[in-house]
Parts: sequence; C-alpha cells; structure tokens
Amino acid sequence: MNELTSRYSLIAHVSFKTAQAVSDTMISLLRPFSCCVHTLNTDDGKEFAQHERIASALDADFFNMHRLNHRPRKCLGFKTHHEIFVKQLQSHRQAVALRA
Repeated sequence: MNELTSRYSLIAHVSFKTAQAVSDTMISLLRPFSCCVHTLNTDDGKEFAQHERIASALDADFFNMHRLNHRPRKCLGFKTHHEIFVKQLQSHRQAVALRA
C-alpha cells in the first residue's frame, strides 16, 4: 500500500490472495495509523471483496478504481486521471510509468 501524498509504503507478505487474507493484512498494517486513515483506494479485484470490513475496522471510506480515476482533480486542471493517462498513451511521446 502507498500513501498518496508522501508515497510512503506499507508492505506485507500475503500467503494466499484471498479476501480474508488481504483484509486481515490490510487491517493489521493500517490499524496503528487508523486515526490518520480517511480513505482507501483499490481496484475491483476479488481480493478486496471484504472492503466494507476493512473500512469499518479502520473507520474509513473505501473507493474502487473507477471512481478514483474518473474524479476531476484540481492538481490536473480539473481533468481526471483517466483523461491524462489516455492522452499520454495516445501521444506515444511520453512514457507511462505503472506501479503495482
């Protein structure tokens, strides 16, 4: 997991990519910071099926990938992440850096 402003990373090994294992791990990693955790953003993978449990345990809001990438951002001139990304892909002049 990466905090969006500082890019600080929290990393843990998950033996199996199940919703139970992922939610347990996310909760244990984030619980010490729960007073500061306001939102969580993930993709729509099956491993995040227990997103409501994670949000409840941390008293945070949970967003899926579509809402995050299609929300206009002030820092992007009120364009969306999706608009900027597609424009980069179409220009073929700018590299696109992806991080998992």
